[in-house]
Amino acid sequence: MKIDELARICGLGIETPRFYERRGLLDRCKRRASGYRLFEPEAIERLEFIRNARALVFSLVEIRDLIEQKRRGENPCRKLREIICDGIDQVNIQMN
Repeated sequence: MKIDELARICGLGIETPRFYERRGLLDRCKRRASGYRLFEPEAIERLEFIRNARALVFSLVEIRDLIEQKRRGENPCRKLREIICDGIDQVNIQMN
């Protein structure tokens, strides 16, 4: 699908998928001869994951690390748990 379709489906601006692709959060997509990006349907799931992770206050670096682990075939659950525990600790510190 083209970038405008992807952005519309995900409720994002058209620059958001470009930004995440440049940052390595979205896989490089195929391009038409005209240069238009063609995203696979999996990009929708990835953008939803990124949006949800950002809502939980994950940094883009943390999200990219989780995605890289998954790309390598590793299970990112341990890293995810560490990030969440660190976040909870930070909230507790701020509350006290």
